[in-house]
Amino acid sequence: MLVTILGISISFYVWFAIDIFKKDKAAYIYENGLMYTENLSSQTSLYLKDVGNRLNLLIAAYSRMDQSNTLEKLIEKNDDFIDLQIFKNKKSLFSMCNPRARETEEICHRSLSPYVSEISAGEGQVFLKNIGAMGEIPHFIFSIKELDEIFILRVNTSQFGKILDQNNLYTSYALNQSGSVFYGPNSETAIDKKQWASFIASKVDKGTFEGKNLNNESVLISYSKVPGFSKYIISEISQETAFSAATYLINKSLYFALLVLSLSLITGVFFSRNVTGSINQLYLATKRLSKRDFTSKVLISSHDEVGVLADSFNLMSEEIVMYMSEMKEKSRLENEMKVASLVQTAFFPKSEIELKHVSIAAYYTPATECGGDWWGHIEHQDKTILILADATGHGVPAALLTATINSAASILEKLSKQDASILSRPENILSLMNHAVCSVGANIMLTCFVGIIDINARTLSYSNASHNPPLLLKNKGGVLPVDKDDFIPLTKALGPRLGHDPMAAFSNDQVFIDHNDLLILYTDGLVECTNQDGKQWGKRRFLQSLIKNHGETTVKMRDNVIMDLNDYKKNVPNGDDITLIITKLNI
Repeated sequence: MLVTILGISISFYVWFAIDIFKKDKAAYIYENGLMYTENLSSQTSLYLKDVGNRLNLLIAAYSRMDQSNTLEKLIEKNDDFIDLQIFKNKKSLFSMCNPRARETEEICHRSLSPYVSEISAGEGQVFLKNIGAMGEIPHFIFSIKELDEIFILRVNTSQFGKILDQNNLYTSYALNQSGSVFYGPNSETAIDKKQWASFIASKVDKGTFEGKNLNNESVLISYSKVPGFSKYIISEISQETAFSAATYLINKSLYFALLVLSLSLITGVFFSRNVTGSINQLYLATKRLSKRDFTSKVLISSHDEVGVLADSFNLMSEEIVMYMSEMKEKSRLENEMKVASLVQTAFFPKSEIELKHVSIAAYYTPATECGGDWWGHIEHQDKTILILADATGHGVPAALLTATINSAASILEKLSKQDASILSRPENILSLMNHAVCSVGANIMLTCFVGIIDINARTLSYSNASHNPPLLLKNKGGVLPVDKDDFIPLTKALGPRLGHDPMAAFSNDQVFIDHNDLLILYTDGLVECTNQDGKQWGKRRFLQSLIKNHGETTVKMRDNVIMDLNDYKKNVPNGDDITLIITKLNI
């Protein structure tokens, strides 16, 4: 009787534990599917914003430069662009095809005028519509309204395929708000239209539910709204595939449960008096297991069958914990790596640069894996252009914004080869960068300083978008000692942060420079570093370090200043990204 009761108890608790594990695993699968869909949604948003950013560069080029020459080269650099058409008052003003996209030549000759009325009637500034017909290369139009002009860009959807087909376990679609397919492997999905309408009406931007696919198979469907656009990403995965690992573990657990029950019965028959205490431990362990305590151990030191059973139980618990931990860690690392790969587009120049008339020594370190500082330089004719930007905060969003600034600087450098005036005035450079940042649509702004060193004119022209004023140290010929009053802060030509207002205006100021003058640029993370007592390093200690190391080479001066900073803060982690650029003039 006792053996029967013991067997029934163990069977019940093992069944209960497996049921709890199945429910917990189901919740994890739902969460993982939603995380994957949200990641696709974020990547789609970044891609569409990048298309909008590149279209805004075309609009800026159309407004400021030779339309045919510059626009053709800009369009040609973007492999996914098919053509650009511009309308005003529903009349065509301009049309240009991408000369490199030969496979879409027939498509690009079609007028987009039938869509002008639909675009004009839209409330938003941005209009998206998939207009690719069956049998053609899939494509969509991306439109931006600027005052009374409409700019319509026809784009190849090949990039959508790369985004949505990252995992062959999922079938992913991009949907319009109505539930119709914007892009995907099929022209329609099996989502019930009424159910989808209820999701939209509830204003819940993401979720997971069960349904049937086009082959009438049971699937898990996760959806997430694309940030900044009225589109949704859905991902389907068959329930059989989704629960395969859980089914495998449950089957193994059932086999193990049968083993436990069999050994318990045999042990109860032959050694009931000796193993009552050990069986009780196993009973208590199964109760803890049913309460999701998978770290519970059975402490039985005997080497008989009960001891083997306890070891097997402990091994099962360890394997469950290890498997769940590995799955969560793998999912987290995969998502972080995908985001980090986007940040890798923000390249920095070398930290030590020796030019004919300028010597640059720079230092940069992020506070976390992804930083929000960026600096670069452009050599243009007999001028050296220095750019230093600091995004609000740090981390992935700030790093993505610095990637936008880096891309804008690269494009401006290439465009200057056709039109040298693009890089002639610092306020114009800030204005173009501000337009690029505003077009991203993120709620993150950044400060930025642009300085143009003119070797022939011996001048420094600069414009500042709310960045820390750089310091100019005039050469005194080594006769007099240097003190803090010799450092001239460049406080003029101060304007708003980039991304604050797309119509913001920037000014410039100019100072004369001489041989061996020093120009020192830095971000606020340098002076706001704290020590173990929470006290900031501050501008006063920064100036003292510069004065102490005056007369050294730019590289030695940079290294000594950073050494003084590290000696002050010891092992306290940086609260913000740190950038320091020391430039010496040899004119």
